[in-house]
Amino acid sequence: NILVTAEWIKLLIGGTLFLTVYILTAPIIGAISQKDTQTLRTMFSDLGAISKLLNVPLGLAEKAATINNT
Repeated sequence: NILVTAEWIKLLIGGTLFLTVYILTAPIIGAISQKDTQTLRTMFSDLGAISKLLNVPLGLAEKAATINNT
């Protein structure tokens, strides 16, 4: 065991790392298009504070999708 931490911290770090890699690579390989990210942004727009938090990763996904389109 390299990290001597609580299991929930490992889960949080692993989940964050997975979501970061997924959000950046899925649009690049074409699994998610720019239109899909815009649709997700519209779907989550009524969630209040959560929608503001989700705008950051969705913005990154849109930028990554533009890399695939070029």
